[in-house]
Amino acid sequence: MRHREKWIPLAQEMHYRLRPLPGPRMTTPIGELPHTEISRTLVYVTGITCGVLAAIAAEILVRRTGIEIADTGRSIASGQGLQMRSVSAFWLMAGFAFVASAVVSAALSRLPLPWHRLRGLRWLAGAVVVFALAEVGHIAAVTGGPGGGAHAAMSLAALAVAALVALFAAYFATRT
Repeated sequence: MRHREKWIPLAQEMHYRLRPLPGPRMTTPIGELPHTEISRTLVYVTGITCGVLAAIAAEILVRRTGIEIADTGRSIASGQGLQMRSVSAFWLMAGFAFVASAVVSAALSRLPLPWHRLRGLRWLAGAVVVFALAEVGHIAAVTGGPGGGAHAAMSLAALAVAALVALFAAYFATRT
């Protein structure tokens, strides 16, 4: 059996007309990646959330040293002056919330998404955060102390102040 040879036309002989495809055209140059703008509300919410989580971690770490947030409420209720030791836990929580919220909000508002170039740094930061939260959780499980209504009320009040301070920090960090 003999094989037949197939006839393949040359490119000059083809009479095709090139037409643009329907749909949106690529407007960004090939060298640049498109970036996504993040809404201000999302930046604020993320900053506040990170600030409140940092305040919770600060409360756990301060409680391990023996300083109770409930002592602030007892100092206020007793009519005596506030003791520096009891108030320091309250303001330390607010300070941690301020710093964490400012850092996160500034990073989100100034660095455009997607963060392809920062992939290794993101993984490293994520691992550090996971290990830090695991350590704080371990400390919280070991730490004992008085519980009850006074501690819960003062913790909620301190977290409300921390959320407000975190909102201020996110606002000032995103101003351009």
